[in-house]
Amino acid sequence: MAKARNLLTGLLFSGLSAAFEIAKGPPDYQLKSALLWIKENTDKKSLVLSSPEYGFFIKGISEREVVIDSEKTESWKEQELINKANSLFQERDITKALPLIQEMNIGNILITKSMLK
Repeated sequence: MAKARNLLTGLLFSGLSAAFEIAKGPPDYQLKSALLWIKENTDKKSLVLSSPEYGFFIKGISEREVVIDSEKTESWKEQELINKANSLFQERDITKALPLIQEMNIGNILITKSMLK
């Protein structure tokens, strides 16, 4: 009975998380086009780095895994990934960024206009 309750709770939480992501609004035309391009032109094992708020759409439309998303923020390991991702977004020297990109196995970096602000 406890396993069934845990499973039901997990499914409910997943459904609510998806509903909250969808409630933020659908991706605009440019984002959807970029995600479809990633889907059609990159390796299926390629990781995508972007803002956590786009993780749901990246996984759903481009069918690629993300380095970080809004659901992955609980453990210290995930917090470490978030810190590394933030340092990449702040880095202006490509020679310093490349080793971290390779270490994290990032194949694509998605930056939107809203992320530039």
